[in-house]
Amino acid sequence: MKRIDCLSVPKSRDLKDPGDDVVSVLPDKFYGVFDGATDTTGTFRGPCSPGRFAATSAAQAMLRQVLQAQGPVADPQVWLVAMNAAIRDGLLNLGVPQARVSTTAAMALPIGSDMHFLMVGDSGLRINGHDITHMTKDVDRLFTQVRLATRALLRLQGLQGDDLEAATRELVFKGLDPSRQSVLSRTQVEQIVDQVSMACQGQLMPDAMDCLPDMVSRGIAGGQYQFANQSGHSLAYASVDGSQTRGKDLLYFSRPMADVQSIELFTDGYMSCPPAGVSVMDWEANFAKDEAQDPEKIGCYAGVKGSTQAYFSDDRTVLSLSF
Repeated sequence: MKRIDCLSVPKSRDLKDPGDDVVSVLPDKFYGVFDGATDTTGTFRGPCSPGRFAATSAAQAMLRQVLQAQGPVADPQVWLVAMNAAIRDGLLNLGVPQARVSTTAAMALPIGSDMHFLMVGDSGLRINGHDITHMTKDVDRLFTQVRLATRALLRLQGLQGDDLEAATRELVFKGLDPSRQSVLSRTQVEQIVDQVSMACQGQLMPDAMDCLPDMVSRGIAGGQYQFANQSGHSLAYASVDGSQTRGKDLLYFSRPMADVQSIELFTDGYMSCPPAGVSVMDWEANFAKDEAQDPEKIGCYAGVKGSTQAYFSDDRTVLSLSF
């Protein structure tokens, strides 16, 4: 190991609120970044946020794996079972087994003469400064278009700035069903469905297009998580959530250590990778450029959340290793 470079910044600009990203580093044994997600049931009760709980539980489970006397086994299924069990058991111990918490994972484990990588969800990996693995999910593409269409209508109603972002985010998260919100009329919701359908043509598979009106109505909280770790649907995605992790954005592979000069693990709070350099300073300079270019996340970095005066659009973490 030549150098370890790491930075984890919460979305809170004043740094007072801890984020849901977790970094785990055990030199020569384990490197990982985890990005926890909100509990959509609203029932989680614990010492930290539900996302941080999920990310921390998964990270601690992996540390237990690599600290075994016999060392870690090069088997991603063993790792996934351990991480999911830690989340499931942790929820039981807190008395909230019904809470729906989850995390991504981007991990590198040196075992023998190879470096083993496991990716779950949309946290990313770059090897040797150019070989990027960053998986995205179709359900995010869908709700990004819902956000853009909803935001445009609310802006026409006079909302601006942080008020516009807050109102848009609440509607997209809770859903646009006219029987459960009074901000947009049924006609306006139908207009949003039409706009989203047009925007998603060619981006989403037919099975996703078929359930698009229902997803708009139910929102992220009511519609997205039915596809976590499911199979047989294009909107399905992999998640470490206490169940069985599976899906197209689950990837395991290895590389000979002799072929690895650098590794960068990062969460999706970074909109892109720096074109040159692998240090934290390189990542932060690139982040500042991207953030200035599209702070509202409605242009080249369109997503399901935008930045406000108090918060960046998401937590961001990068762990850079040079060998």
